[in-house]
Amino acid sequence: MGWVVAEVAGRGFADVLREAVENPDVLAEPQGLELARFLENRNFVIELSPIVIGQAPRPDDELGVGRRYAWQTPALRDAVKMALEGRV
Repeated sequence: MGWVVAEVAGRGFADVLREAVENPDVLAEPQGLELARFLENRNFVIELSPIVIGQAPRPDDELGVGRRYAWQTPALRDAVKMALEGRV
């Protein structure tokens, strides 16, 4: 996971990634769009689209699900958080 944090930090998005760990919907905001594409291309997050998934899921902080974006798994989000904190 350290490589993701290093790559994101190198692109100047470490602060946005920290926010996205707590609130994935920050990725839908202008400062998060480039990071969203980076994370989507590596299957870390998914953009939630009612057209694609049939309905909008309920936001769930514990699972890392927002209104517009969700982490693929809580474990992946937690691994990113640990890497940001330098614990891995």
